[in-house]
Amino acid sequence: MGGAVTLGHLNGDPSDRQARLACVTLALHSMGSTTILSRPSTPMRQGDQILFCVTAHAHHLLNATINNECTLRYLISGKDEARGLVMTWILRKMAGLARGADSG
Repeated sequence: MGGAVTLGHLNGDPSDRQARLACVTLALHSMGSTTILSRPSTPMRQGDQILFCVTAHAHHLLNATINNECTLRYLISGKDEARGLVMTWILRKMAGLARGADSG
């Protein structure tokens, strides 16, 4: 995935990665230890358990982030990648055309 996933990434708004969801991390249980009100810079580890307080809308977006690797990757890197086969093919063709125009 490139780069560590942090609580701040999970709390990011997929529609505007500079914005935060209406979400507060109440507790984080990681490696046998529980931390109350963890910082956004806290790195996530596999198996961590998080207790959030969220609005209904933020809950929907948080689920999208947690369950969709492309959304999480966007929140980390800012790059919205092509996901479908056709869109990937089109972008590759466009990149090839741009390279040809640059060399001519």
